[in-house]
Amino acid sequence: MVDIAVIICMLIPFAFHSIYAYFYWIALTGLYLAYKAWRWKV
Repeated sequence: MVDIAVIICMLIPFAFHSIYAYFYWIALTGLYLAYKAWRWKV
């Protein structure tokens, strides 16, 4: 099951076509993976 937030985050760079959008996507992906890892640990 794929979270809606992940799909939205993946579409953000394509929507804005901005270099900052890619940095934002990378940061958000990192936070999401860290959250998933934390949930898995707990």
